[in-house]
Amino acid sequence: RPTGSFSRLTRRELSLVTIAGLVWMFINGAYLVLLSFGPIFLLEQGISFAEASLVVSLMSWVFIFSLPLGGYLATRFKAPNVVMFTGLIGAIIIGGLIPYTDMPFVTFLLFGILYAVSAPVVASLPAEVLSPGNRGPGFGIYYIWYYAGSAFLPVVGGYLKDITGTAASSVLFGVAMMIATLLLVGLFRLAQAYVPVRAEFDP
Repeated sequence: RPTGSFSRLTRRELSLVTIAGLVWMFINGAYLVLLSFGPIFLLEQGISFAEASLVVSLMSWVFIFSLPLGGYLATRFKAPNVVMFTGLIGAIIIGGLIPYTDMPFVTFLLFGILYAVSAPVVASLPAEVLSPGNRGPGFGIYYIWYYAGSAFLPVVGGYLKDITGTAASSVLFGVAMMIATLLLVGLFRLAQAYVPVRAEFDP
């Protein structure tokens, strides 16, 4: 409900929504890099263009059921942290296997499922810490990080491919961003628990 007044972000809100923005930046950056350079990596492994495109597209097709599944599990069992951390850790493990296995169909499929299961909880983080009166500017800060990362991180993936001569480095960069996501989510939960809650509406 509109309050008719504007309130400033508290320091706690600002710090937590910044961490949440970094989380969203890295998890989406990982997806964009794998989607962009996964087919190139598979072509380097001798897979045809059509098959490489099909395999990597599976990572996105599974979102149709995995995204709502993650939200359902987190809500139904009241275990958002279990769903989020399990999905992120699983995606990191499977993603790290992509350059070293000859089963791309399985690895990209499982990566997409685990990634998508964790995404709904990750996306809800800023709403947990922003008061209703501050959600407008708070989400503005949150999306600044997201759009900045969407523009910059795939460029880094391309640069790594150029200097190493293989898209495997880009794939591993995507996995590294998933690790960064996991660490930042842990930092978010720690800060959320231990940074004292002050008055949500500073004068």
